[in-house]
Amino acid sequence: MSSIAAVVFVLAFVSCPSAGGGSGDEPPTPSEPFITTAPEAPTGVQASDGTYISFIRLTWNASYGADGYEIYWASSIDGTYTAFDTCSGTLYDDYDGGDGTTYFFKIKAYNQFGYSDFSNYDSGWAVDLCNGTWEPDEGYSSITNGSWFNNQFMPMSPGYVSYRGWMQRGKTYRIVITDFYYPDNADLSLYSTYGDILTRSNSGSGGEDEVIYYSAPDTGYYFFRVVNWLGDSFTFSIGFYEM
Repeated sequence: MSSIAAVVFVLAFVSCPSAGGGSGDEPPTPSEPFITTAPEAPTGVQASDGTYISFIRLTWNASYGADGYEIYWASSIDGTYTAFDTCSGTLYDDYDGGDGTTYFFKIKAYNQFGYSDFSNYDSGWAVDLCNGTWEPDEGYSSITNGSWFNNQFMPMSPGYVSYRGWMQRGKTYRIVITDFYYPDNADLSLYSTYGDILTRSNSGSGGEDEVIYYSAPDTGYYFFRVVNWLGDSFTFSIGFYEM
């Protein structure tokens, strides 16, 4: 064998792995196919049933190739479904449906080539804060964000005064009572619209104010209750404002 032929043979042997040997170079990953049609209908549509205060949460599975989603509602399963909003993700909070009524929802996916068929439907409802699901005994006074109520009268123990304020989800609020004669006897508590106690201030002493800081997990009304545990009647001031 000539020297030139030997070199060619060696190079060919080195560059071609034997059967069952090493993996060699990985094959190229195929690129994503071009989208040339409208997306498939979304699947897995779910609407919350009384889980949230003042809004219905809608979720669904993504449709491949979708640029966005159009949301439809109807007042009955077989009613006319009307589009009312769009979004780019797969979660949507419907605050327009937060009146306690059951609504029915379907979703369409869309892109530059058109719209999908309707998704499956699901029904949902939200807690109606206009009427509320719980109110303190003997009523309450509504207090707006940024307000102070002065010269509030506290009945003799055991007595309490209740207030209702509107909070927005994710924002932190400060509720404070001050200028009262019996700080050791007063207690400030925060309740949900269901009547569940959420938090309570530390008992004031030596003239300290009673203060609650609270970050609202949901948008809606919350109730504040000032309680006189031990003493005679007195007057106080209450403030409620966003931090």
